[in-house]
Amino acid sequence: VVTESAVVIVPEASIRQQAIPTITTLNEKLPDDQWVTFLMRVQHVSAAQLVPILRPMMPQSGHMAAFPEQNTLLFVDRFSNVRRLAGLVKSLDSPVQKPK
Repeated sequence: VVTESAVVIVPEASIRQQAIPTITTLNEKLPDDQWVTFLMRVQHVSAAQLVPILRPMMPQSGHMAAFPEQNTLLFVDRFSNVRRLAGLVKSLDSPVQKPK
């Protein structure tokens, strides 16, 4: 974890309790191995339904949760994995075509 004056080495198991950056866009210029917190609003599918689909792609040290009231996913993981998972969510988050 990078602080104002030092780089602090912490066990990966406790990284979620550290002051890691919260990002609002994936356009941030961060190293791939930087731990981040990212909130992603989902438009067309239920965020809660995506959690069991995506969770196997998260490391044990990462975290993912859904906020059903806002239909939002919360990711805590390395920046590279957050970008990958967000890309999958974007692919899955499309309007459902009703049969004619």
